[in-house]
Order: sequence, then C-alpha cells, then structure tokens
Amino acid sequence: LGFVAYPPVWGGGTTTAALCILHVVGTLWSIQFVRACDYTTTAGAVSYWFCTTNAERAGCCGGAARSCRGWAAGCGLPRVLDAAWTVVSRHMGSLAFGSFIMTVVQIVRLVLYAIHTATKKTGAEDGSYLIKLLFRCAMCAVWCLEKSIEFITTYAYVHVAVDGTNFCTACKDTFCLIIKYPAQTAVNSLVKRLLCGVLLGLSTPFIAAAACFLYLDSRDDFTVHHSPLYSAVFVFLISW
Repeated sequence: LGFVAYPPVWGGGTTTAALCILHVVGTLWSIQFVRACDYTTTAGAVSYWFCTTNAERAGCCGGAARSCRGWAAGCGLPRVLDAAWTVVSRHMGSLAFGSFIMTVVQIVRLVLYAIHTATKKTGAEDGSYLIKLLFRCAMCAVWCLEKSIEFITTYAYVHVAVDGTNFCTACKDTFCLIIKYPAQTAVNSLVKRLLCGVLLGLSTPFIAAAACFLYLDSRDDFTVHHSPLYSAVFVFLISW
C-alpha cells in the first residue's frame, strides 16, 4: 500500500487514490476468499467422512451423497485434496460472492473509521456529543452486522460444501437451520469458540515454548550461564 500510494511512482491525485482503494479492496477480498475456501474445503472433507456412510446405508442425506460421490476413498490428504478440487471446480463463484459481501461490510467499517479519525483531527467532534454518539452507534451497528454476516456465511459455506447449492440458497438454508434449531446452533458456536480459541489458540504457544525449553535445556553451553525457562516464557508470549 505504501508503494502504491508513493507519489513519485504513480503521480499522485486521482490515480493514486484509485490504486489505493483497489489495493485495499483486493487485499480484503483475497483474505476473505482464502478463508471461504478453507471453510468449504474442510466442510467438504468432514461431510464425506461423517455423512456419506449414513447416506448410502440409510438413504438419508441425499445432498451429501450427491456432493461426495466419486471422492477419494480413505482418509487424510487424498480426501482433503479431493475436497479442494471439488471446491475449485464447482463452488468458486459462491465463495467469491460470499467473500465479496464480507469485503463490502469491512470497507464500510473502514470508511466510518476514517471519517471518525478525520473529524477528531479537525476538531469537528469537539463539543458535540451528538456527533460522537452517532459515530459510536454507527460503528457498533456495522460491527454487529459484520459479525452476523460472518456467522451466516460460515454456515452457508458448509451448506455449499455438503449440499452443492449456490451461496444464496445456502444462506436461506442457514436461516432455516437457525430458526429450527436455535439451541443446537448456539451450542455449536460455543464449542467452536472453545475449540478454536482455547485448545488451538493455546496449543501452539505451549508446543513452541516446550520445544524452546527442551532445545535450550539440552545445550550445556547455554544452561551454564542461563535458564531456559525465561526463554520458554518469552517464546510462549510471542507465539500467543
């Protein structure tokens, strides 16, 4: 972004502003698109493992059976690669559309934050509590909208992977799922936060700190003058 906005390179003015906007939008869209591919690929691989056997045996989960027919047998890397190929060959449009919606909401948040910062620097908010309140309410509302859309799109990507539907149909199925099973949806969200936030979020720092401690503790030239515990704590804090 600094290279794009450097005036001697692009000349400044309208061209620089347009390139900056294009750079920001492209970066945010790319991040959301990669996340969408990650969610959908994971959901496709897991759905084959969890649903296909029951679908073929009991005649249920017809969408999963149609979506997963022909995928690689077994488990591990071949199944993940097959799920990734299914996403790339069939669902790229849905993922691009869903990630673009998330990008639009994030751009709105950035615009509101930029306006808020500009008004603070110019002193436009000084003495006007109404303007401050309006900005706070608008930023809070956009944040809630972003989190709601993120929650819905996450489940929609699962429907895209399992049922093979487009993004709009997957969002409709997500709304029906939330309305029909609100308690189960809340439990799933809580388990997801605990699993990703606590287990995965703390396992990486612990493993990094333990590896650092064991490596430094095995070096006699280091343990003579230093304790590996302090280095392990420092690594834990950095990786966390």
